[in-house]
Amino acid sequence: MSAKRLFNSIRLSKSEAAWVLVLVALLLLCIGIGDIRARRRAGAPVHVVKGDRARFTYDIDLNSANWAELTLLPGVGEVTAKRIVALREKLGGFTSVEQIKEVRGLGDVRVAEIAKYVTLGTEAKPKE
Repeated sequence: MSAKRLFNSIRLSKSEAAWVLVLVALLLLCIGIGDIRARRRAGAPVHVVKGDRARFTYDIDLNSANWAELTLLPGVGEVTAKRIVALREKLGGFTSVEQIKEVRGLGDVRVAEIAKYVTLGTEAKPKE
């Protein structure tokens, strides 16, 4: 049913139409007042300034960290972290941080950044 037919099927007298108009106007006014109040309560926008990551120190052991822990490293998301874990399992552990360059998506620059935050606490066991 088209909007015109629907509108024509609702038969309102002039006084009823006037009341509907008044109610719609009041509804819009209330919505506008609520929006203004919400904006006043919100106050000024908050600007978050990220600090330098180098100020924070933490060491993540590449040979024992799970993928979720590896996502704490700069530039490492879930997919890359899971690739690091898969490479570690394939190699039997890392003997050098440089080995993670084999992971797709990790180049020299990113590995150099990551190296600040990782250790090789548990030595790799040679695969037999």
